[in-house]
Amino acid sequence: MKQSLLHRTVIAATSLISACWAGDSRIPDGGASTGGLVIEALQRSARNFSANYGFTHTDYVEFRVLHRGRAIAVAGEAGKPLSEVRDAWVLADAPRPAVLMGNTGWNLVTEEADGHVRLTPLTPHGGDGSVQWLDTPTGLGPLHRSQLRSDAKDPRVLRGGRRLLIGGSVVLDVDTLQWRRLELRVPQGYQDTGLEPVLWPAAGGALVTLYRGASNSPHDSLLVVSEPASGASHILGFDLGSTGRREFQRPDAAWLDRHFELATQPDGPPPRLRQRRVASDAPWQLRYQLGAAVPAGPQASLQRLSLAPVRPSMLQAAHALAATTLQTQDLPPLAGDPPAAGFVRVKMWLAPLVLRFDPATQALIVESDGAQGLLQAQAAVREVGTLLEQQLGEGKLGQHLLRDKRP
Repeated sequence: MKQSLLHRTVIAATSLISACWAGDSRIPDGGASTGGLVIEALQRSARNFSANYGFTHTDYVEFRVLHRGRAIAVAGEAGKPLSEVRDAWVLADAPRPAVLMGNTGWNLVTEEADGHVRLTPLTPHGGDGSVQWLDTPTGLGPLHRSQLRSDAKDPRVLRGGRRLLIGGSVVLDVDTLQWRRLELRVPQGYQDTGLEPVLWPAAGGALVTLYRGASNSPHDSLLVVSEPASGASHILGFDLGSTGRREFQRPDAAWLDRHFELATQPDGPPPRLRQRRVASDAPWQLRYQLGAAVPAGPQASLQRLSLAPVRPSMLQAAHALAATTLQTQDLPPLAGDPPAAGFVRVKMWLAPLVLRFDPATQALIVESDGAQGLLQAQAAVREVGTLLEQQLGEGKLGQHLLRDKRP
């Protein structure tokens, strides 16, 4: 029994062993240099152990940047100095010796006129590890994401454009080595769809990224338009389905030109991103506000959807449809509730819901009352939204839409 317990203890301890270094050597032709800055490629060999697979062997490459033989360290996890990184490149067209180095955080290393080195952190460790040219001869360049490599065959020199998007949030002008941080004000509750950004020539070469909300529904989409020259960004929440797309797809310039505009006025307020009205598009928008992207209720976060633009009669139609199809049950009004013509309380499963008409936005609102569990509230709101979308997609409920006043 004692031997068995000791054996299990040894196995548990050794399963935590990783990165037992078995080798470390410089790759002669794997680096590059500019001025007094030298990029060295290092061949690493790691031996790992796990209880499931035993010992495994991994070969990979890291890079370090030297100045006059001394390694340059950047901030790693928790600010710990880090002198070996996954990627480092010479910026070929820079006005003075310059190297971009990092893992999931990027740093600019330059050799100044007096021979000293300047280290400029551009993005923090743990962020977006991507690098991409914004202005190659064919437009947006390929997206590179920093990752461990098995060899050092890739060139250690970057060229091909002037403006380099770093970490998705910083634009570096390689010709001047001036950089600007994009003002990315993405609302809480939205996250990147993972689709590559695109350039929008009609908006002055702005960078466009598509985000999705907590519902993970195309009806809960967000467009972020960033201007590299000024750093300004513009956001617009919208229903992707209203543009004829039923699932998340990478935007393209033609689609952007057709459905959106960055409206400007002479001597007026800053440009405003807005959706165009296109006759062939769906005459309604269904928007979710779920999870972190919702307004606060009296007891918990409300879960909400809105359908607009609609007539007041849409409330009664949706109420009757939910009762027939989803078996919702009416609840008695509470003290202080608005008139019944524009406000109804129902229960779906154990989730109380409110259906109401908002005259200010000409929208049907379906929302939880904040008194039940988050997941059940989200599920109930989405069930109603799916039902409304299905009915509208089949050409029903059209008499309750305001077709000439789309949001």
